[in-house]
Amino acid sequence: MLTETELKLQLPAASLAAIPDHPLVRSRLEGGWQHLELFNQYYDTSDLALDRAGFALRLRRDGDCIIQTLKGRGSSRAGLSVRQEWDWYLERAELSLEHLREPGLPGALAELDLTRLQPLFRTDFQRQKGCLCWQYQGAPVELELALDVGEAVGPARRSPIRELELELRQGPEAAVREFALQLARDLAMLPCDSAKAERGYRLLDPARRAPLPPLPAVQQKAQQLLPALLHCQLAAVLNHGERLLSGCQDALAPMQAALQRLARGQRLQEQLTPDSVSLSHTLEQLSAELAPDGCADGARQRLTEDPRWGWLALKLAQPPDAAGKGGSEPVLTARARSELEQLYGEILHEY
Repeated sequence: MLTETELKLQLPAASLAAIPDHPLVRSRLEGGWQHLELFNQYYDTSDLALDRAGFALRLRRDGDCIIQTLKGRGSSRAGLSVRQEWDWYLERAELSLEHLREPGLPGALAELDLTRLQPLFRTDFQRQKGCLCWQYQGAPVELELALDVGEAVGPARRSPIRELELELRQGPEAAVREFALQLARDLAMLPCDSAKAERGYRLLDPARRAPLPPLPAVQQKAQQLLPALLHCQLAAVLNHGERLLSGCQDALAPMQAALQRLARGQRLQEQLTPDSVSLSHTLEQLSAELAPDGCADGARQRLTEDPRWGWLALKLAQPPDAAGKGGSEPVLTARARSELEQLYGEILHEY
C-alpha cells in the first residue's frame, strides 16, 4: 500500500499551455519532459457498491504496462488530497479479482461480491510530466508535475479533462500548496477535490455531489470551530463549482449560497483575529461577480478564466497558523457568538 499526496487543479487551455515555460517551473525542472498516453477503465457494480464503500478501481494501460489500482477516497483540502493506493502490475488487461482478495486490504472489500464488478466508464488522456526539485524552509522537495488532457467517457456522456496534478514525492505538504499559490498568482486554475474517478461517476449521475468534510461539533471553542466551518464551506464551494463546470445547471444557486456563507464566516474570522489575512472583501467581490444575471455559462467562464478564484481557494485552505490565523483564544461578543451560531445552523441545514 502507498499513500499518495497530490494537489489537483482544473485549468483553462491558456494556463495549461503556459505552465511548462513558467519561470517557476523551468528553474526547478530536473531532466526533461515525458509524454505519455494513459488509458483507464474504471469498474464498479451496477449499484456502485465499491463507490459507496469509498473506493475506486481501475485498469490502466501505460505503454506496455497494465496496472490495476485500488484507491481510497481519502481526504482533501482545496485540491490537496491524501489517499491510500494499492497497485498490481498485470500481464493482461483483465481485472484480477484474486488481487482484490489478498490479505491486508480494507475490510470493506470482503463484504462486496467482487464477481459483480463491471466496466462503467473510462478516463483516457495524454500526460506531460516532469520532476521538479527545490528547497523549502531548508527541506528538500521533489514534486512530479503532470499536465493531463483528454476526456472521461461514460455510456451516454463525455466530459473533457484538463488538469494539473502536483504529486509530492519528498518534502512537506506546505511546499506543494505554496508552489501552487505562486503559479495561481499568474495563471487561472481552480483546485479540484475530486479524483478523475469522480468525474466518471458524475457522467452516470450529473446531479451527484461528492462527500463533504465532516461537520465539527458546535461545542468546540470558536478558535477551532470557525476554521473548521470555513473548511467545510470552502469544500462546498469547490464541490458545487466542479458540478457547475461539468454542466450541472442546478449547481449555480447552491454554489452562490455557499460562497456567501464562506464570505460571512471569513469576515467573522477576521473580526475575531485582527492579525489574520484579509480575504473576505475578495470573497464578497467574487460572490457578487459570479453570476449577477443568473447565467450558468457566464459563471463557468469566470470560474475558469479569473485567477483570483484559484489563488483565493488555495490561500483559504492554508492551515490557520500558515495563513496568519493563529494566536490566543478570541473573546466573543454576544453578537459575534450569535453570528457564529447562525452560520453553523445554516451550514448544518445544507448537510
